[in-house]
Amino acid sequence: MSPSPLESTIYAMACHLELQATLRRVGLTLGAACRTCADASEFLSTLNSSGPTCIVTLLSDDSPAVPALLDQLTRDASAVQVVLASDGAAIPTIVQAMRLGAVDVTPPPHEEDRLVQAVAVALEQSRQQLAAQHRRADARRRMAALTPREREVMALVAQGMTNCGIAEHLHISARTVETHRGEVMKKTRAHSLAELVRLTLLLSPETMATRRRWSTAQPLPRPAIPAG
Repeated sequence: MSPSPLESTIYAMACHLELQATLRRVGLTLGAACRTCADASEFLSTLNSSGPTCIVTLLSDDSPAVPALLDQLTRDASAVQVVLASDGAAIPTIVQAMRLGAVDVTPPPHEEDRLVQAVAVALEQSRQQLAAQHRRADARRRMAALTPREREVMALVAQGMTNCGIAEHLHISARTVETHRGEVMKKTRAHSLAELVRLTLLLSPETMATRRRWSTAQPLPRPAIPAG
């Protein structure tokens, strides 16, 4: 049976029977469905959940499957998060996996409480990433009707430029800038300058970088002119 659209799902990939049983109990604790798959190819071909999703699989030093899976999820802009159960993996292998986007690596023995914590974090990160994807999709829909010139004006407004500054930069009159700004606000249904800036930031290349974790210490990305 397929998971419902917003149901949280845990996939146990290439896990031994004991770990599968533990993950089923984890799923019951977290209110998530638990499913199994033999390998990454099966997982990617059968994934049909649009809700928060986490995959748990074993990590060892002699298998390229985990780095390949993490790389594929990144290239697919997937909200799926990965928790790894170390199967004797060395420190360099663990570090590489974390750098590639794994949420956590649990050491053996794979205790249920430890996995509950790791999977709960992974599902929450997946939930947040899905919400961000929905916000970006909404921003694209709201900006779809803008002309190229209106997109330019919107990006410059989001960078903090005044009407006069934009007029000088684009070699047009300030009155024309005002007209473009009015059309931008109407077409995007933005009720304030702050909302307009948020829409622009949502579609900037830096903000859209998949699986990137922005901390409060990092600067906000500079708004770019959104592509058509």
